[in-house]
Amino acid sequence: MKKILLISNLPVTDKNTGPAIRYMNITKILLEKYECLLFASKCSNSQKKKYSFLVDGNIFTYIKKLKNSEIVINQPSRFKYLFLARLFRKKIIIDLYDPTDIENLEMYKHVNSIKARMKRMYAKRRLIYALKIGDYFVCANEMQRDYWIGYLQAIGRITMDEYKKDNNIKHIIGYLPFGIETNMNKSEKNNPIIESFPSIQAEDKIVIWAGGVWNWFDSKNLIYAMKNIYSKRKDIKLLFLGLPANYSQEDPKYKNLTETIELAKKIDIYGKNVFFNDKWVDYEKRNEFLLNSYIGISLHYDNLETRYSFRTRILDYLWCDLPFIASENDYFDKLNKQYNVAITISCNDIIAIEEAIVNLIDNKEEYELKKKNIGIIKEKFLWKNTCKDLIENIEKDSRLDNKIGIIGSITYVLKSFYQIGITILGKDF
Repeated sequence: MKKILLISNLPVTDKNTGPAIRYMNITKILLEKYECLLFASKCSNSQKKKYSFLVDGNIFTYIKKLKNSEIVINQPSRFKYLFLARLFRKKIIIDLYDPTDIENLEMYKHVNSIKARMKRMYAKRRLIYALKIGDYFVCANEMQRDYWIGYLQAIGRITMDEYKKDNNIKHIIGYLPFGIETNMNKSEKNNPIIESFPSIQAEDKIVIWAGGVWNWFDSKNLIYAMKNIYSKRKDIKLLFLGLPANYSQEDPKYKNLTETIELAKKIDIYGKNVFFNDKWVDYEKRNEFLLNSYIGISLHYDNLETRYSFRTRILDYLWCDLPFIASENDYFDKLNKQYNVAITISCNDIIAIEEAIVNLIDNKEEYELKKKNIGIIKEKFLWKNTCKDLIENIEKDSRLDNKIGIIGSITYVLKSFYQIGITILGKDF
């Protein structure tokens, strides 16, 4: 049985965010066929009691687990873990579902400090190194795959030999979008929204923003739309599900979140029809907020991040049969055009946001149709289905042979250090 070590870039706790949720679920699926461990720098005791596959610790703990594994699965952002996996001659599967190099363009476009430039430079070199050493790659959708193929071609990973093996290079890069869980904790009596916000009534229609408010999201125009709605009716409320545990107004990556909160206060709808949950919701309880909401919402601008994104929050909307409103020009815009599960609107349009919210609430027939359609397409996004390409690659793998001679080992180590040095310097090899 193959032994797989997965690495979560973020701690695994009761309040997991997207990356940790992703790796928890991938691990559960792989455990049905393989021996798996999920390593994180920190795992809460409650999670370790629930899941025996979790392990945390320092770099020495990682090396110990790495030595007993054959395959390592990780995102590009943990450079030291990938380098050690390379050094120990493990098969490396790189998870590219989150195009962080494009996100960084949005994250730091208003920041001109040397520190910000160094962060971007380091992230770029780290990504290129991961693309150089990865044996197999997974991404979220067709547009992302085209993007990453361009990257791989540019750095010389798609050779003639590889192309001859398969001119669609499916043996190099496949799909692993974010998925939907099969189980759900339900409490028919519990409505945490009403419990947390006394001014929200049971009969109110809740529009929920179920993820982070990053700099590339169009949350401020949503606030203006809610101001317009508030002047006409008081039964529609907007809830931002949670603020990050490390939220700081001074942190440039939270610039948009800070401005969104300040705008809601400035135009006097904060606590009236716009609400911010001041803490991150336990990931195993997030469905209780979603099930007591009426509409999901995810708005963004028309830029590169939008084109190559895969909105993980929308998977939660599908999970909970929640029709949603989203901006155009991303993957879920195309999905909606095919299956009619949402209302997609033009980017940066306050009136369109307002009308979409009111119309989806008032048009009961259309709302129920979208809800029914969500039920039809959910199956394709179950984790057992989104992991198919990954499992197929693991099953077909013929690389897992680390028995090479002493000279070969020395050559391999020297090559690994050469690769890391040349990548840091920004040169190709």
